[in-house]
Amino acid sequence: MALFARTLLSRSIPAIVSELSSIRDTVPSNPLLFTLSVSPHATSAEYSELVSCLTSLSEYSTGCLSSAIPAPDPAYNDLIACSIAVFDAKTATPFRSDIPGRQTTQVGRWHSFRKRGAIHSDADIQKGGELSSLNWEDIWAQGAEQKTLPTELQSLDPNNVSTVVFLSDNAPEGLSHALQRFPRAAKVGLLASSTPFVTGRPFTLFYGSAVHSSGAVGVCLTSAPAPHMSADFPGLQALTDPLQVTSAEGNLIHSLGGANPSRLLLSAIQKANSATKAELSRMKEDQYYLGVLRGKDSTGGIEQIYHIASGDPSRGSLALDSEAAPGEGAIVQLYHLPAHSRPDVLSRLLQSTAQSTDKHRTMVFAAASADTAFVTSAAATVEGNSDILVLPETFLTVSENGVLVDRLGGDNVTTAAQPWKCTVPGGSISLRWDAFPAAR
Repeated sequence: MALFARTLLSRSIPAIVSELSSIRDTVPSNPLLFTLSVSPHATSAEYSELVSCLTSLSEYSTGCLSSAIPAPDPAYNDLIACSIAVFDAKTATPFRSDIPGRQTTQVGRWHSFRKRGAIHSDADIQKGGELSSLNWEDIWAQGAEQKTLPTELQSLDPNNVSTVVFLSDNAPEGLSHALQRFPRAAKVGLLASSTPFVTGRPFTLFYGSAVHSSGAVGVCLTSAPAPHMSADFPGLQALTDPLQVTSAEGNLIHSLGGANPSRLLLSAIQKANSATKAELSRMKEDQYYLGVLRGKDSTGGIEQIYHIASGDPSRGSLALDSEAAPGEGAIVQLYHLPAHSRPDVLSRLLQSTAQSTDKHRTMVFAAASADTAFVTSAAATVEGNSDILVLPETFLTVSENGVLVDRLGGDNVTTAAQPWKCTVPGGSISLRWDAFPAAR
């Protein structure tokens, strides 16, 4: 578990550096995980000083550049967010991965794999049968088995790994498949913010004194107890009642409750906005999701959430922004997020921190909309430029590229365990450790 966690928010890098210096004795040789958002008010020289301070706190530091933390109050929009978590060296293993991931997803890609009558190369057919007889889930499983764990993790006992936290580029699939060798572990990965206009790198990852543009870095924990893992999706509005997946293939949902899923979605949109054509037109700008419900009675909340990339009422299928859709038999619900919704991750955490009387440490990984990734204009000014806002016992980080999640709900998951990506703006995944020991 985390020995120490803190999120620092300020417009002043010197103020953040000063705060970090005051906790230097807490870190010593323990692994450190950090994320850092970018503000237009700070200079490159100041950021270099801050990164140097962070990486010098521990020789086992891992980190990345992240997004600004969404908040409706413009006074908070351009705050620099520096989040740190320190782990016990006896039970935490930092690692670096360069396992390649998947290329950009093609919407409806499985149709191209399964066209009947098409000419296939030898590579399209494996021993034992034609393309039409292949079990695609088995093929994905084979791909996962072939992935080699990062060197630092290969000697760990899979039964002892409780948590894996990592920071990745936008192709984490290779690492995610490799981490399936830790079946009991809760796994969460922030897809680092895109930084081509900030650092000249597509992504900016830190591992010790080195800077990387791709791959992933992270920390693997073998300590007990495992954290409580939860999700929050504020702003999502249900469009349908719970429905059963009756046909799915690849990343496509072919039928829900035996009905055309695209038409179900269109009908639900029209029903929700039957008042005026203007409202229906406005909903075209909204984002749509398919959520997998937890529990046999589907009352346990959302277990997984998938962005609906496209739909075709004539063919019926919904294409999900995912490697694989929920399997047949899964209970799901269709949702939408209004285009006017403003993600407010910070206020929720501030309120939770102020009201909580329990002893716990929390790591929160949240998704932001692309237009809030990096603030490019000055926002309202908070008096006292050197003021710093501290979220104690909390590691809060955000990215417009989303969060990769595996085994939300631990051993109580109701669907086949498979990683999924949360891209709901304002949506968050939390890891919480209760009754923590004193930091040392």
